[in-house]
Amino acid sequence: MVWFLNKKAIHGIGILLIFLAVIFMSVTISALVISQGNKMVGEANVIYDNVHNTYKDFQIVEVAGFDGRNGELDMITVDAKLIGDSSPMNLAHLSISIGEEDFRTILIYRGDDAPIENSNQGYNTWSSQQFGEVTTNTPTLIDADLDDDGQDDYLWLNDTHAIISLSGTAGNLTEPLGVDLSAAPVALDVNWLVTNGERYATVTISGTTDTASAIDEDVDFTLKPYHEGGGYYVTEHLIRVQNSINGFIIPGDVVRFHVDTHSPIEEDDIIQIRFFYRNLETAGKRVFVGNTFPDMERVILWPKP
Repeated sequence: MVWFLNKKAIHGIGILLIFLAVIFMSVTISALVISQGNKMVGEANVIYDNVHNTYKDFQIVEVAGFDGRNGELDMITVDAKLIGDSSPMNLAHLSISIGEEDFRTILIYRGDDAPIENSNQGYNTWSSQQFGEVTTNTPTLIDADLDDDGQDDYLWLNDTHAIISLSGTAGNLTEPLGVDLSAAPVALDVNWLVTNGERYATVTISGTTDTASAIDEDVDFTLKPYHEGGGYYVTEHLIRVQNSINGFIIPGDVVRFHVDTHSPIEEDDIIQIRFFYRNLETAGKRVFVGNTFPDMERVILWPKP
């Protein structure tokens, strides 16, 4: 009898141990589920915060071109705003692309203090330049900022060389013309890669000049910037809310973007204006990363309907 009682007691203890183990496992699993649930909620909150912090409801208010008096446009303004609870937009991370029939530009923000003018200090798009008549010992302004330092660069000629005077540390770069302009008429055939290790442009001169110490306007004299299609836009706040920040757009602000086209826009031309917001790793580079907005909006710039 004692043996059976002991056996039952041992059996009962075993059931108790199993029961306690099941309870312990249930509590452990419940704690694990709660822990995992809390972790998922936390991750969801992080994801929401990350999405919300990068969410930008960017709305175009108006697109306009000017001035059109010569039958073409080469400057555009875009008025835009953030609406809703959009997070602030850092203009240093915003690129504007102007897509024309056969070319696309990539423009980045010039900065808070840039003047609202079409120049190498304000807004400018680097494009090929066709020179007219160029005389020796007379500086000719280069439209593009070849060394990208916000200062003007110039082209010079003497009777035997072409000279590009860069405003930065690169100084003067020269190329023999292969002829003496003072002995005109002379035939020119120059294909010059303007470089000192860093590439700045290519210059081609082709044709016959009949004027002594000059290159006639009938000669093909072209400068093509190495970074053609690059450049800068500038902004002005049309409406600035109380907590507005320089260099940013925040909800309530209305900002005007000033851009220069790569080539003149003529009647019936179709262009695409796109905005690209870049991440921190690519800020300052002319690359496209992340959102594109708005998707599509057709606007008649000129002539007005």
